[in-house]
Amino acid sequence: MNQQPIPEPRNIPLDLFLTLLTCGIWNLMVQKAQFEYLNRELKEEKYSLLKTMLWSLLTCGIYLLVIEYRKARDWERISGQPGDTDAILALTLGFLGLSFVFDAILQDKINRRIDQEQAFKP
Repeated sequence: MNQQPIPEPRNIPLDLFLTLLTCGIWNLMVQKAQFEYLNRELKEEKYSLLKTMLWSLLTCGIYLLVIEYRKARDWERISGQPGDTDAILALTLGFLGLSFVFDAILQDKINRRIDQEQAFKP
């Protein structure tokens, strides 16, 4: 099986700025990148931006809370650092309407892992 190429780290301050400037629309690009990375690491197509958008609209945003929680739990599994801290943070920020802040935190962790992968790339 051919491993997908290592993605480039995202510019978190720029993502936050563009998310605020576009009233959250830019965060869809962040979500898409995170979904692709998590799917790559999990070696399955677990996350879909279209499905998430549709279900979030149908459930008035509740499904997005579920997705943020799942992303946190899957990240714990991928990183090998179990614990409920990220999952609780994801839910808390989600309930406050600040899911994009958790996305920035998760993206920082993903960026650090990408940097490690690139450092060991032959």
